Amino acid sequence: MLRKDLPHRVSSLKWVFLITLCVFLALLAFPFTFQAREARAAYGDVLQAAPPHIDSLSPEYGSVGTEVKIKGNSFGGIQSDSYVSFGSNQAQYYLLWSDTEIRCKVPSDTYGKESVTVSTVDGTSNSADFYVPPHIDSIDPDAAPIGCPVEIIGSGFGPGKGAGYVEFGSATASDYISWSNSSIVVRVPRVSGEVSICVITDSGIYSNGVPFEVVQYGVGFAEGYTGNNFQQYLCIGNPNDYAAQVEIYYFLPDSTYLDDEFSVPARSRKTIDVNNYINPYFEAGSEVSTIVFSDLEVVVERPMYFNYQGRWTGGHDVVATPYISKLWLFAEGYTGPGFEEYICVFNPNPDPANLIFHFLTQEAGEIERPGTVPAASRRTFKVNDLLGADYQCSLALESDQYVVAERPMYFDYTGRGNHHWEGGHCVMGQPYIAREYYFAEGTTRPGFEEWLTMLNPYDEPITIIATYQLGEGQGTPVMKSYVIPPLHRYTVNVADEVGGDKDVSVKLASEYYFLAERPIYFRYTGHGASWEGGHCVIGASELSPDWFFAEGCTGSGFQEWICLQNPGDEDAVVEVSYLGKSGVVAVKQYTISARSRATLRVNDEAGGGLELSCQLRVVSGPPIMAERPIYFNFRGWDGGHDVVGYCPVSFGSAATVQSAGLEQGMLLRDLEWEPGEKKI
Repeated sequence: MLRKDLPHRVSSLKWVFLITLCVFLALLAFPFTFQAREARAAYGDVLQAAPPHIDSLSPEYGSVGTEVKIKGNSFGGIQSDSYVSFGSNQAQYYLLWSDTEIRCKVPSDTYGKESVTVSTVDGTSNSADFYVPPHIDSIDPDAAPIGCPVEIIGSGFGPGKGAGYVEFGSATASDYISWSNSSIVVRVPRVSGEVSICVITDSGIYSNGVPFEVVQYGVGFAEGYTGNNFQQYLCIGNPNDYAAQVEIYYFLPDSTYLDDEFSVPARSRKTIDVNNYINPYFEAGSEVSTIVFSDLEVVVERPMYFNYQGRWTGGHDVVATPYISKLWLFAEGYTGPGFEEYICVFNPNPDPANLIFHFLTQEAGEIERPGTVPAASRRTFKVNDLLGADYQCSLALESDQYVVAERPMYFDYTGRGNHHWEGGHCVMGQPYIAREYYFAEGTTRPGFEEWLTMLNPYDEPITIIATYQLGEGQGTPVMKSYVIPPLHRYTVNVADEVGGDKDVSVKLASEYYFLAERPIYFRYTGHGASWEGGHCVIGASELSPDWFFAEGCTGSGFQEWICLQNPGDEDAVVEVSYLGKSGVVAVKQYTISARSRATLRVNDEAGGGLELSCQLRVVSGPPIMAERPIYFNFRGWDGGHDVVGYCPVSFGSAATVQSAGLEQGMLLRDLEWEPGEKKI
């Protein structure tokens, strides 16, 4: 009879057998394991896998992005965590990895002579030399005047200049703004014509050569008048370390021209009395448009003083534009009581310019009007007649030729207090629009009324965010949001937003492109004055570490100010060079606190009785924005004018024109034109 627990006993015997077998096998293997450990201890270097070894590189030199073939052995069948190094930079792009061959691309930030190695889990290979010569990919712009900043874009330049340099043909550049492995910003040295740009690195390696053309600097004005009760000047500031050779062409309504040539000494300014030059040819004076050419980058302003129609006295000033365009934009405009608005259009072409005025009004939407400007001439259009009375309007001026356009306005401003502040202001049109605008000047103190006008050029609403930065001790920034209807102009009174008795700088920003201006009307009572008028500017679309003002006066009857806006999160230290007729008058430094504004009275900083230009440069901290209001009593004509500073960094390429999707603009210096018949 079988026992009931027999299956369990068989199972137990089976486990005893298996355990006994494992012990026996372990004892049997022990001597061999012990011998293997002794052998590894004695001969470990022989038994480990060999580290990778490089036999050759092909090619042995090349720029960033070049495909390199590495031949050798023991690289491993797959890459896994292995990598190739060019000096301290690991390759990021691999096309092949096998035990005997690797193909990869030269990584960014590689330059000069580099040691190439292969690293695997079994170690790092021997090194092989690879040379990364500098390579120029492009130059922006590819043509510019002497003294203009040019960006050289490429690779292998090295992290710093060291003993490196840039050649423009036979001339070596001496003024370097920045130098990195992929970008060099340098000013064009004294050289002429078509040259080849070449970069020579700190180790003496030459790059490829890229063609570049040294051209004249050219800027223009549409407005100008030397008739009765108008006085026009040109102020030319030369920020360079050598004299500038200047040519001026004055274009007259009968399609003739006058010209002039002279030199402006280094780091100084020169003032031209346009009335004295034009009026010998015209007993009653003349309308005049102007083009200024120079072998160096200079800054040109055109202040005008007037007794408009014997009714309203004042003055206005604009900075010359380097652009000529088939589209010009203005945000401000008004044909209501006490305002007379004009559009001045200069056509330097050999053919007539056919115009379409697209007025965007708050009252009636878009209204179109035609116009024509003869060849090599200018015309003045009175908006009150074109459009009619009582419109608040922005303007998009369209032309079938490249033209220059300005908008002077004359007024008896009543405002919110029935003031009757008389004067005039003028702005150069804008050939492009942006997503941000900065205004350094602004105040809601007694005797001032400040406005913002914003143009929405789209068929749908846009939102604009305003940041109002107040003067020191006047409070934290004020944020506001505005929804602008489609194809519409929108107006804001700044005092309504921040309150009275404030000094205000403004930043406007949107996800969409727009245009913004800031008119201010006043009775200025500073330092014993009592002068009324108004001024207006289009905001700066960028901040900059460099600004320049050609005009400036601290003589009798003139009070000059510089307003500095720092929207950054760090303090900015700004060096201001005051340049007189024969050179530098004074150099001073100022600290502009983060997220604030500061105001300098130039009469105090540079001294009285001077005609001067001002050059500003940030020596530490973030870029800033700068404006220069001047209040005056000129020959009994009181008022004030204001300009946004000239920003050298923005000049040189039409890219800024096209950045907003507008391709109607070009640089005035690139226009092919004949000046027509010279006035005799």
